[in-house]
Amino acid sequence: MSPNRNTAPVATKPDQLPTLDLTPAHHFGAMPIYGIEGGDEDLIRIEFVFRAGTRYEQKNLVASACNALLKEGTAGFTSIEISETLDFYGASLVHEVSKDRASVYVVCLSKYLEAILPIFTEIVTQPVFDENELAIFKRRSRSRLEVNLQKVEFQCRLLFSAALFKDTPYIDYFIPGDFDLFHREDILDFFKENYRLENAFCIVSGKNAASAADMLGSALGKAVNFPPASQIAGPEVSWVYEKSENLLNKEGYIQSAIRMGLPMPGHKHADYPALYVLNTALGGYFGSRLMQNIREDKGYTYGISSGINIMEKAAYLAIGTQVGSSHTDATIFEIRKEISRLRDETMDIEELRQIQFYLAGNLLQRMDGTFELVGRLKTLLTMGLDSDHYPKFINRIFALEPEELKEIANKYLLADRFSLAVIGTW
Repeated sequence: MSPNRNTAPVATKPDQLPTLDLTPAHHFGAMPIYGIEGGDEDLIRIEFVFRAGTRYEQKNLVASACNALLKEGTAGFTSIEISETLDFYGASLVHEVSKDRASVYVVCLSKYLEAILPIFTEIVTQPVFDENELAIFKRRSRSRLEVNLQKVEFQCRLLFSAALFKDTPYIDYFIPGDFDLFHREDILDFFKENYRLENAFCIVSGKNAASAADMLGSALGKAVNFPPASQIAGPEVSWVYEKSENLLNKEGYIQSAIRMGLPMPGHKHADYPALYVLNTALGGYFGSRLMQNIREDKGYTYGISSGINIMEKAAYLAIGTQVGSSHTDATIFEIRKEISRLRDETMDIEELRQIQFYLAGNLLQRMDGTFELVGRLKTLLTMGLDSDHYPKFINRIFALEPEELKEIANKYLLADRFSLAVIGTW
C-alpha cells in the first residue's frame, strides 16, 4: 500500500533515546577505553581524545600545528609510508582540534586493523615532527591564513572572539607573523605535555569493537615509550565578560560581516533546554525567525544563523551573517528586533511544537548509527554529563511552555548585554 502523499505524517515525541554506557570497557594503564558495538558494515573506528586544545598552548597555533603534524612521520614510519599504507588499506585518518580537546581517529575495515594499528599507535605516541614537514605546514597554513584574512567573515570572527574572550585562553586571534614565533621544540614540548595517554580517553566503535579494543591494547604496549606523568589540570579560565562593540569600516568590500553574542549557561544548567529552544526559534534552523525575516522577507542575506557554543569552561550564544554593505545597519536593527520579540511576545504554541519536534528529530538523526553515537559519547565524557543526559534533555524540551520561554528570554536575552562586531563597508 502506497503512502498518502497529501497528508503529512503525525509528529510524535521519541519513545526512547539510547542511553550511552559511561563505564570503560577496557583500560590501557590509566587511559579508559570505551566501546560502542554495532553497525552492519565490517568497519572499526578508533579515536583518541586528548586534553590538547588551543587553550593549552603557550604560543599561538602550536596546538593546531602539533595535531596536524602527528601523521607526518613517526619513529618507525615516514610520512610517505604512512600515507601510502593508509591508502593501500582504504583507511581514513582524521585529526581535529577544538578549544579544549584534540583528537585523532582512524576508520578501516576490521580485517585490515592489524595492519593499520602499528602505524596508528605510533602516530599518537611517537611522532617526530620533522623540520621539513613543519616548514611545509607553516608555508601552506600561512598562505591559507593570508587568504582568509581577506574575507570579512573570517576577520569578523576573530574580532568577535577578541572582544568576547579578552584575556582568556579561549580567545581566537592570530596573524601570519605568528608562524614565525614557534619552532619544532615548542611543538615537541606541547606534545610531551598534552598528548599523554593517562590524560586521554579512547573510543573503539563498530563491528566486533571488543576484539578491536584488545588488539589496540596489544599494539599500544609495543608503541608507548615514555613514562606516566601527572594529570593535566589545564589553564584556569577566568572569564569576566564585558560588553563591547567593534565596528571596522573598510573601503572596497561589497559585503559586511556581522556577529553578535553574549555568555550563556552550559549543558548542566537548569535553564539550558529553554535557551536551546529559544536559540532554535531565533536562528537555529532554516525556519527560524532570523531566516524568515532577514533572508525570506527582506532579502538582505543568503543565510543567517545563531547557535549556543559550549566549551568546558565557558559557553556563549553567537549570531552571524554576511549582508550587502548597504543593508548593514538595517540588518542589525532587525536582529535586535527579533531578540526583543522573544522577550516581549509569548511564542505561539504551534511554533513551539514545531521546534520541539524538529529538535527531537535532529537529535535522533545525530544518534542514528554507531559512529554517530561516538560524537554523543564524547560530549558526555568531556562535559561531565550523565549517561541519561539526552533522554532527560528531550523530555525537558517537550515539557516547556510558551510562558516559561518568555521568562527565560527576559532573564538572559538582554539587549544591553550583547557584544557586536562588524567588518565591511557601509
